[in-house]
Amino acid sequence: MKKLSMILPMVLILCLLIGFQAQADNEEDVKTAVANVYSAINAKDADTLLQYMAPGGYTEFPEDGSPLFNIDEEYVRRIFKMDWKANFKAQELKVKVFGNAALVTGYRVGILTMLDGATQESRLCLSMMWFRLEGKWKLAHVHLSPSKP
Repeated sequence: MKKLSMILPMVLILCLLIGFQAQADNEEDVKTAVANVYSAINAKDADTLLQYMAPGGYTEFPEDGSPLFNIDEEYVRRIFKMDWKANFKAQELKVKVFGNAALVTGYRVGILTMLDGATQESRLCLSMMWFRLEGKWKLAHVHLSPSKP
């Protein structure tokens, strides 16, 4: 009985450590997915971006307060054919994983350059909702809003 009382706490600690590691791995996987989404946008790589999108696309609230809209495959392919360049990345990311769902918060920073050379630099508050489908993280929603200077 004494051996059992000594082993049980060790087993519980080991289970907790494994759980914490799995949580950390999931958080890193989501951060990698976010980085890959912005790399795909910057490269106008529709095929890569589509791998991270929920079936039917994802919803987005843009920073200018426009109504919610859906970004799907048709929209991505059409917008990527337009003449613009982006250099966006996510910074100061915080990830909370809840089973097969993840909430990401942070900032989207970067520069958008239009055909005429006009540039728009931004630092926007970023929230994303992700879910795991068949072992892969999929983007379900993005919310962008102005940040205070």
